[in-house]
Amino acid sequence: MRARIVPQFLNRSNMQLLNVEILSIGEIKEFGPNNFKVLEFVVLDDTNPDYPQEILLQATGERAEKMKEYNKVGQRVDCSINIKGRKYEPADGGPTRWYNTIECWKCFKAEAAGMPEL
Repeated sequence: MRARIVPQFLNRSNMQLLNVEILSIGEIKEFGPNNFKVLEFVVLDDTNPDYPQEILLQATGERAEKMKEYNKVGQRVDCSINIKGRKYEPADGGPTRWYNTIECWKCFKAEAAGMPEL
């Protein structure tokens, strides 16, 4: 079965990447005095085999530790995601930039793995 993105309520939150393959899982990085944890990992969305997409996701806090512990490279997973954006205005007066993050808040073994495509 091919991967697909399922928007719910056409909102930037609570979207899903279904039946994607984990290509790589980075190391957990800690930031700031509270040791805020961030884990970046890459999944393959092969919905269209002619144009497969490698998508960078991140898990934060306790979710980063769980992602690292329970998921492995090569595994097919379903990911619940939120898309977040930030505006950055440099102190030196340079051009304003915007950055996006795809945050995975739930990742589990794909339910559709091994099922025939309809």
